[in-house]
Amino acid sequence: MKVPEFKVSFQFGKKKKHPLRLYVIGAVLSFVIDMLHTFLRVPSKDLWALVDEIGKELRIEDINELVLNSPELLQARIEREVGGAIDDHLKETGHKDPEVESVFTETLKGETPLGGELRIRGKWVPENKEDQ
Repeated sequence: MKVPEFKVSFQFGKKKKHPLRLYVIGAVLSFVIDMLHTFLRVPSKDLWALVDEIGKELRIEDINELVLNSPELLQARIEREVGGAIDDHLKETGHKDPEVESVFTETLKGETPLGGELRIRGKWVPENKEDQ
């Protein structure tokens, strides 16, 4: 009896996809985003961020690959991730921005129809330059 031969193909790592697939997906997404931007007046930057977040949450490899290969989309993802991490850290530590108290002064009558000078200064700054 003859033993049948089996051909086994094994590949380490992620299977490479055809580059044309990435271009087609990018072109379709760009078209859809441009149409939504045109008709709904939603900024395209926000739409790309939405596509990126959906791709991350649903683990869609093609969208992730598209974002990683596009410098603009990758930069936007990094800014969102870092900004979110900073916001999370500030919430966890209970950080609050210090309140800056300011003094407003206004001259009602002046050279223009809008009135005179309008000034703002911090309470720690002297009112007149001569006071320094």
